[in-house]
Amino acid sequence: MKIRIKGDSLRLRLNQSDLRKLETDANCQDSIRFSRSQSLTYTLQVAEVRTVVATFLDDEVIVKIPHDIAKDWISTEQVGISALQEIDRQAELSILIEKDFNCLIPREAGEDEDTFPNPLSEKHR
Repeated sequence: MKIRIKGDSLRLRLNQSDLRKLETDANCQDSIRFSRSQSLTYTLQVAEVRTVVATFLDDEVIVKIPHDIAKDWISTEQVGISALQEIDRQAELSILIEKDFNCLIPREAGEDEDTFPNPLSEKHR
């Protein structure tokens, strides 16, 4: 799973293995280590929530998605799930959860490993 954070925007991209893990375990998690004692963990959970919600606590970003939304996304060709979460009356956090497609321009070995076939690729037309 990849994470992208920019301003008040949070984006998670899952490859095929991540999606299978989410489907079987209702949880997918990864982390980045900054030192032996510092890391940032990011987790996507299928949970008993009414809408997509993100939290940050104890060096962990947790995004929860409702069961029905997760089931539809996992079992169809739907590319992503998007949501807006109110921060305060004047700001919102944009949340985007997507299936990770392989790039149309070749990248370093391993970069596109286990990604979903890109629907814009010549091979898949």
